[in-house]
Amino acid sequence: GIVSGVSAGTVVISYVLPTGCFSTKLVTVNPLPVSGTISGPSSVCIMATASLTPTVTGGFWSFCTGKIYITSAGVMTGMFAGNDNAVYSVTNVCGTAITRYPVVVIPLPDAGTISGSTDLCDGGTTTLASTGGTGSWTSSNVTVASISGTGIVLGLTPGTAKIVYTVTNVCGTDKDSVVVTVHPLVDAGVITGNDTVCVGVTTTLTNAVAGGIWSSAAAAVASVSAAGVVNGVTPGTATIRYTVNNVCSADTATFVITVMPAAFCSTKVLPVATGVSFNLYPNPTRGSLNIESGVDGKLTIYTIDGKLIETINITQPLTATLLPAHLS
Repeated sequence: GIVSGVSAGTVVISYVLPTGCFSTKLVTVNPLPVSGTISGPSSVCIMATASLTPTVTGGFWSFCTGKIYITSAGVMTGMFAGNDNAVYSVTNVCGTAITRYPVVVIPLPDAGTISGSTDLCDGGTTTLASTGGTGSWTSSNVTVASISGTGIVLGLTPGTAKIVYTVTNVCGTDKDSVVVTVHPLVDAGVITGNDTVCVGVTTTLTNAVAGGIWSSAAAAVASVSAAGVVNGVTPGTATIRYTVNNVCSADTATFVITVMPAAFCSTKVLPVATGVSFNLYPNPTRGSLNIESGVDGKLTIYTIDGKLIETINITQPLTATLLPAHLS
């Protein structure tokens, strides 16, 4: 009386007695569950979706490791990078059939964060690195700075350039960037001004390059202020220095100044003939000069080292003149 199912369908089972009496039973043989096969993409990006299609209807979807999430309609979403399986199950009174479909969840591209010094000198280098995946380096201004495939930045001319690190995969593109500054090499320029000064008198030196620091190699002879004003302290010579610094280098321009004794700095006029005299005022002066004379003539003014300054035609009783600009 043991019935074994051979194939799906219905059958009448009869039991007959020797007397000819019998009894019958209708038996249904159910088919085994079949989950079929699955078609669709075998990979999905994080936070992207893709649809899977089974060949058999009536089943339900699930997943194994949680790297994907899948709806009852077979739409899967990438959750975390890695491997997972989409599982399709079909159940009936005879049991459950399962089909597994391997899926790879691909991570989104990550350019990471760029690190390294963003200051470099003209002609110098700096190395940048990224915490992201494998990518490529580019420069927005290759006339200012170029960059190699390994992240070595070369300064070509002073200025700024944006350095970009790009990572690309099938899920998209990600970028990170920094701005690098190429600094010029320092040039301290040229110091200009009077190379002599009297004891107790000041003279101003200048330099066209801004941002430098003035100093004196012999402050006991001549001191210099932060604005380049030199003060004669004692007779002698002193080297005045103007130093400019930046992140790349330092450069110093020098200027030798002579401090003259006070006696040599007094204005003196020698009479050209007996009984002839001159009155000069104001004395000392650095601008206009008034000359009083009892005679007409010419007055020639020299520096203490013999250089001609000015020849003035004088007429009695008073002549006014303006000294050359470089003396004022």
